[in-house]
Amino acid sequence: MKNMKPPLLLFISISVSLAALAVSVTGDNVGAYRPTDDIAVDCGFSGISTADDNRTWIGDADGSSNYSPIEKTRSSVNASANSPSPAVRSSVPYYTARLSRSEFAYTFHVTAGPKFVRLHFFPSDYLDFRRADSFFSVKAAGYTLLHNFRAHLFADNTSSASFSKEFCLTVGDDQMLNITFTPTPGDSDNYAFVNGIEVVSMPESLYYNTVIDLEEGIKLAGQEALYTFGATDALEAVKRLNVGGQFIGPAGDTGLYRTWDADDVYVTSSSIGIFPVNTTIQLSYSDQVPNYTAPDSVYTTARTMGMSLSYDLTWSVEVDAKFYYLVRLHLCKFQTEVVNMTPDWPFEIFINSQRVENGADVIGWSGKGMPVYRDYAVYMDGGHNKTTNLSVALGALPERYTLYFDAILNGLEIFKINNPGGNLAGLNPDLVPDNQPVLPPASKVSSSNHGKTAKIAIIAGVASGFAVLSLLAFFLYQGRNGARDSASSDGTSWWAPVSYATTKMVDPHLKGAIAPECLNKFCEIAVSCLQDEGTKRPSMNDVMWGLEFALQLQVSSEKELITDDVGASVHNGDDSDDEEALIGRHRMDRNDELFSASHSGSGKSRGGAAVTTTSSDDVYDESTTSHDLDKLLSGTVFSEIMNPKA
Repeated sequence: MKNMKPPLLLFISISVSLAALAVSVTGDNVGAYRPTDDIAVDCGFSGISTADDNRTWIGDADGSSNYSPIEKTRSSVNASANSPSPAVRSSVPYYTARLSRSEFAYTFHVTAGPKFVRLHFFPSDYLDFRRADSFFSVKAAGYTLLHNFRAHLFADNTSSASFSKEFCLTVGDDQMLNITFTPTPGDSDNYAFVNGIEVVSMPESLYYNTVIDLEEGIKLAGQEALYTFGATDALEAVKRLNVGGQFIGPAGDTGLYRTWDADDVYVTSSSIGIFPVNTTIQLSYSDQVPNYTAPDSVYTTARTMGMSLSYDLTWSVEVDAKFYYLVRLHLCKFQTEVVNMTPDWPFEIFINSQRVENGADVIGWSGKGMPVYRDYAVYMDGGHNKTTNLSVALGALPERYTLYFDAILNGLEIFKINNPGGNLAGLNPDLVPDNQPVLPPASKVSSSNHGKTAKIAIIAGVASGFAVLSLLAFFLYQGRNGARDSASSDGTSWWAPVSYATTKMVDPHLKGAIAPECLNKFCEIAVSCLQDEGTKRPSMNDVMWGLEFALQLQVSSEKELITDDVGASVHNGDDSDDEEALIGRHRMDRNDELFSASHSGSGKSRGGAAVTTTSSDDVYDESTTSHDLDKLLSGTVFSEIMNPKA
């Protein structure tokens, strides 16, 4: 701090005082770009409607509409949601929908070039179309945008009543864009639906063919080689953040109808930094960074580290695994002391813990008050997880390298890039468990006794949870160390004694009573605590959440057995003793399956499948199968709890 000048100290104190203020800024470049194609279709609606932001939407239900769908069976219907939700952002276009149990498509006659395609969804019950039965794929311009998509799972996982999916793709010289919705085959109840569709032109060099860098390609995190992509690739907008600022809706964008979220919930560093603001500066755009690149309010707010070397300022966003991503950082030095003096504050940039810049110099890249951006690529493997966290971190250089050890970020955009097969679709999120319904009391004595047994088993299971975790963790730790020390290990030998020990650790009174899913969760928590990297181990709060979820699994299993019990009582009269014996044998069989499972894995992972649970959708939905040991060893271990971001 000895190098800090009085004006800089004053600036920092002012910035800190602004940290708690919510700043709303209207930029001069709102609507700076006028798209050639500006189409907004209100699906399932007849006529013209106006959204809350005063944008005009055209219905597709009128026979004379230019945007009526094309379908072979003419079986699609227009419907309003049975139960409109106050949580929906705007009634237009979300309260009406186009739905069908057969394939349907939209054809848009537009100019050639890159376009935004936005699909809007409000998962709800419509007529006889149940919310949980939406199961479909979407293709456009030769790309798979969504595959076996369950809209209600996405909405529940993100706690969103309604949502949109934004894509960037290029229309060819035929000037025709087809968007096809196809229900997943295999169940006559499956249907496809959509509430709204946008097709909006974008500048040729906004995301494709950018001229910000002279090099052919962009830096690929962790690799020496550059990464290249072009207009023949499709993108999905995963997240767009106004760093240090407020939410910016489509009407506040530069004419491209993009949405910019506030970044508060995505900051994961130990400190949230400080929030400099300069609403009076006149920004200077350039040919490389035109005024439609981002709203002015993105470049006049920011987060900085505040002259600190004690932490890295970090953001984390959940993304689908097994894809490359385009990461764009928006930067602008607008602070007063920057304008009045020649600064010296380069900093480091890390993408997914890989350093991509060891001396980022915003002034050198652009100038004072001149917006600039930098693009990077990163591959997100994720192991055996469906999703993983993509992190962006800024680190200040030590004072021996710079006069002002600080870092700044104004905006962040993250895009998924299609894989070589033209696919952009990720896997469906896991089902978020609801509170189980309360079953009516059974009239048979056997059911009452069964309920008491269930309560005892649940309480005993949870009470012994920490003891089981501690012992299991010890065996796992010893086994993993032994596996590391043995170069000839086949990857499975260390698990065998653990499996045997786990079997022995189960209270004899609980064996046959504790549900395999519950025990599976206990083991998952224990293994997660042994991650090699400390940052991947769960906090104590996460462990408590995991134990609570294990309890929910036990309760759910017991209630299913009670349901079977009640049904059997109705059909079999007073044969309660035989019924209880059958239930006991059923439980024993399930636990025996758990402890006698094969562990003869291929050697690629630490072991074979310990437990496998398969949903009714496993034929068509890859996202709901295979809870194997590799998943137990993953870094993301609490995806099933009510708060997936805990």
